[in-house]
Amino acid sequence: MEFNLRESGYRMEIPDGRIAPFEEKILASGLCDFALDMSFSRLRGKTSASYDCTGYVAVRELDLTTPQKVFEVLEKTLLTMTHAGEFFIDRDKVLLNADTVFYNRRCKDIRIAYYPREKGMEIRESVAEYVRELQTLTGERAGTLLERTLVLFSRNNCDLPQMITVVGEIRRAVAVQGIGRKS
Repeated sequence: MEFNLRESGYRMEIPDGRIAPFEEKILASGLCDFALDMSFSRLRGKTSASYDCTGYVAVRELDLTTPQKVFEVLEKTLLTMTHAGEFFIDRDKVLLNADTVFYNRRCKDIRIAYYPREKGMEIRESVAEYVRELQTLTGERAGTLLERTLVLFSRNNCDLPQMITVVGEIRRAVAVQGIGRKS
């Protein structure tokens, strides 16, 4: 499914049954620190979600040519995903990609434009898919490091907290070594 909020006027139709009433209430409360602010409306039996993206841009629109930036975005995305569970949002239902992850350049914050998947996808698979998508948006050095990250995730059968640790370690190594800095 194509998910481009900018092209859709920051509004998406949500198919019936994909979002539970309690999820809608939680997401519309404005209290979810992992998701963009959302509001919901119904017209002729269809539910639409409107997203407030003020101050945020989709990850797809960022300059991700350096490993530092890619790993900052990846680590913050994973940390943000940990908060979904705190609000009783099933992380396996969260569509995670370069069009649903948003970055605030001013405060360097990440938020997710919550859109429920048709079928749940285990968080490991979802993150791996997201990492592979980031590889297509970055340079060769960062792409190689992201491939190494995927191998470490797979080899160690990482859960979300372990993924955060792996990405954090790589991010620190990149920062210390100055890998990929523009000359």
